[in-house]
Amino acid sequence: MSDSLVVYNNCSLGGVVSVMRERVKQGLSKGAHYDFYFFNDFGGRASLVEAGARHVMVGNMSHENNVATLVRNNGYKSAHLFSHYHLGHLLKLHKIRVHAEVHGSHISAIHDLRKAGSAYDRITVPSQWSKDWIAGHGFDPSIIDVVENSVDRSIFYERPDIELKGAKPAPVIWVGRMEEHKNWRDALSIFSILLKRGQPIQPVMVLSLHSDAARIHEFFRQLSLLGLLSKVEVLYNISQIEVAHLFREAAAMGGCSLLTSKLESFGLAVTESQYCGLPVVASRVGAIPERVTHDESVRLFDFGDNQVAADLIEQVICAN
Repeated sequence: MSDSLVVYNNCSLGGVVSVMRERVKQGLSKGAHYDFYFFNDFGGRASLVEAGARHVMVGNMSHENNVATLVRNNGYKSAHLFSHYHLGHLLKLHKIRVHAEVHGSHISAIHDLRKAGSAYDRITVPSQWSKDWIAGHGFDPSIIDVVENSVDRSIFYERPDIELKGAKPAPVIWVGRMEEHKNWRDALSIFSILLKRGQPIQPVMVLSLHSDAARIHEFFRQLSLLGLLSKVEVLYNISQIEVAHLFREAAAMGGCSLLTSKLESFGLAVTESQYCGLPVVASRVGAIPERVTHDESVRLFDFGDNQVAADLIEQVICAN
């Protein structure tokens, strides 16, 4: 019998699902067990089972009925909703503890939480910024807990024994979903600025999860308009092991990681990059300035100031 049911939209290889995997490992050490219910599978199912999850289920219709049936038939002590927060009121009818886990920074999460009314016993967030953000929208701060995201250090680690190759072009890596708040457009703009300046870089876009056809079309349209179709390497939905290897290779080649987000509740890619010894250039938004200081390993720029972002990337490249 598992203690808790975890509900989330997409079962992917990284992002929030990587946080879940670490939560499963930590729970097992304390005798806690988790079942998972996802609305879509994008390759992360096996990794959760390997981490110790008892059951990982994927449904494709009637999600409210499916989740309610699981709770009714399995006797869970608690449910943790990482998305679809409006289901909180439904789960509370089954007299279990209901937790909201808010790892995003989009206002839609606030609207969805409000639909559940007072159903939530606790709300968990990854940073003080997130707590202040949610409390600022009228939620009781006394029920909001800050639990920082964990990163798998067996995957994300530095290789100090690898000498800096100083090879050119230096990789500049952007990792994220094709969503507006991740702001992939500015990443392409920054790549274009650097290439026009004659900087020897290899832009890399690591995209996670499927997106609708219109977004994909717009992404490649922007690549074409900026003359980047043959210059940007695009990788899709790769594993965390592959991402970490990419980070270590980029570090050895004098490259950096780039974040252009409009808001960040934690900035997981910053931590993962740092653990691999890869310098970071990131927008000064959300929880990022709370968690890091501007120094040689992390350089921050004001959101939207793409010229300054390009300057900072140049500093990284020139330093190596």
